[in-house]
Amino acid sequence: MRWVLRILGVLVGLVVLVGLAVALIPTERIAALAAGEFRKATGRALTIGGSVRPTVWPELGVRLGEVAVADAPWAGPAPMFEAEALAVGVDLAALVSGEVRITGVEAVAPVLRLTRAEDGRGNWEVAPPGGAGAAAPVAGAAAPVADAPAAARRPFSLDRATVAGGRVIYRDDAAGQVFDLTDLALETAIPALDGPVSATVSGRLNGAPLTARIDLARLSDVLAGRVSGIGADVALAGATARFEGRAGGTPTSVEGRIALAAEGLAAPFAALGLPAPDLPRGAGRDRLSLDAGLTLDAAGTLYLRDMVLTLDDNRIAGAVDLATGGDRPRLTADLAAGALSLPAAAESPAAGGGGGSGGGAGGGWSTAPIDVSALGLLDATVALTAEGIDADPVALGRTALLARLDDRRLVIEIADLRAYGGRITGEAFVNGRGGLSASADLDASGIALQPLLSAFAGTDRLLAAADGRVRLLSSGASVDALVRRLSGEGRIALGEGELRGLDIAGMIRNLDPGYVGEGQKTIFDSVTARVTIADGVLRNDDLAFTAPLLTAAGRGTVDLGRQSLDYRLTPRALPGADGTGGVMVPVTIAGPWADPRIALDLESLAEQRLKIEEEKIRARAEAELQRQAEDLGITPEADESLQDAAKRKLEERAEEVLKREGDKLLRGLLGGN
Repeated sequence: MRWVLRILGVLVGLVVLVGLAVALIPTERIAALAAGEFRKATGRALTIGGSVRPTVWPELGVRLGEVAVADAPWAGPAPMFEAEALAVGVDLAALVSGEVRITGVEAVAPVLRLTRAEDGRGNWEVAPPGGAGAAAPVAGAAAPVADAPAAARRPFSLDRATVAGGRVIYRDDAAGQVFDLTDLALETAIPALDGPVSATVSGRLNGAPLTARIDLARLSDVLAGRVSGIGADVALAGATARFEGRAGGTPTSVEGRIALAAEGLAAPFAALGLPAPDLPRGAGRDRLSLDAGLTLDAAGTLYLRDMVLTLDDNRIAGAVDLATGGDRPRLTADLAAGALSLPAAAESPAAGGGGGSGGGAGGGWSTAPIDVSALGLLDATVALTAEGIDADPVALGRTALLARLDDRRLVIEIADLRAYGGRITGEAFVNGRGGLSASADLDASGIALQPLLSAFAGTDRLLAAADGRVRLLSSGASVDALVRRLSGEGRIALGEGELRGLDIAGMIRNLDPGYVGEGQKTIFDSVTARVTIADGVLRNDDLAFTAPLLTAAGRGTVDLGRQSLDYRLTPRALPGADGTGGVMVPVTIAGPWADPRIALDLESLAEQRLKIEEEKIRARAEAELQRQAEDLGITPEADESLQDAAKRKLEERAEEVLKREGDKLLRGLLGGN
């Protein structure tokens, strides 16, 4: 934007020239001379539409009426610069001694129109006719002096410059943005080109209030494109920014400390002509601040050190690097936070609009599309430690993560994650290349199941700490699709705990299905199981349940997509102290997991009762047979059943009878001989 300063410098120089010539040349000749010199220097037409009123004493000066500078032909018909009046005063005594000391510059209702074309050209880029490059200096002009060698510079100063009722319009055709700064008021002074300069600005940017103060260590360094100390304070629509450091050079580099603060982003973004980001609670939606050491090197890489970032109630400290070269920006960060409060899944913009429930507490999983386009905005490596993360329904304790994002594929290494009284380690993947897929390989120990299941499944019936491992894989465009396509395997082991709402021991001892509901519970010592998951359906065939009064085995399915169970638990009540009990009664658990139907398997119970009665009848029959056998003198030999012994005894008796009767018949036939 140094060309803007050059154009203004040429204007000031021409006004000085007009003041020197005013006593000798008529007014209209003065205007024509100034316009001609301006065209020679810039290639743009200068129109002086009003009167030219000179002053000679006590200071040399001139006041011009309406002034206009033509715009570039491609930028439009309106002037690039116009003002209702322009006045310049020069210290005549200083001018005679070789010093340009401007006592005052006043612009009344100036309008500056700046335009950047789609091809990157700016309408402020000017060149004299017949050649490219910088314009030739005009006697007394301020801007060219800054580019001259130090030995050839004429001393220059500006006591006071003011702008009242001004306007600056910046149009970026490539970005489709327009910035309109109205009610512009500016005040500055330049004691010396090689000294410090300050300027204050106020106005309304796209209707929003704007105030700014800029402090430059050396104006000559800025005009020459060299590094200079700089300080800036800006307030726009309730947002503030402060920078203190150094900037400049070719290419430009920046080094210093920056502080930003905003109470909401809607107003400042609207003032900048940009749509406000749809941030969730906890990500700076209502309050945002940043304090950091900032370095922007010549390659365009941004470094933030000793950073403290506040996003609503979240405070994050650390260091951030952002490199803008390559196919995508690359972010590298090492961050530490206290307790983080993040949005619930239903609040997150990534969850999309309507189309389903936000969770699994009995209302179905959300069918809203999950937007993962943000994974393609940059590549990143981020290390994060936090004292806790609260993102309803997720509640985590101390967390140490390393996230790597490479071409829309996110890998999260979980070095240490404290959750629900236990610890989780492992890896999780989110792949946004051509759709959404996700996987996880996690180890868990000491996880309290009651708060976990209450948060994710809407049930608080199971109280126990669990150890286990799970491997999961899924793909889909929504939470509902991800759950229904879930596959994997896992194992789980529970220690001592209780199952609320069901007294299994009482149910099977009394053969009464009424031991269900409020106040009922089953105390257990351990539970172990292995599971497989396919198409969102979890299957288990080897559940082993041990309790003080019973043992149980179980098998069945849990349909995660439909949030329902179909499970069969086969408990066996242990005999009591009096020797009674030992009954085995299957229990069925079926229906929605938020309110399952729990019942005794009466058909199985009837079959079991029939079998018992059959055994009793058989036992009585065997006892009666044994008694009769004893009466008949039937005694089984070793490894011989009672039936075989009776058969043997019968055969022996038959042989005896046959022998005896045969002997009688034979003696009768032989006549006793």
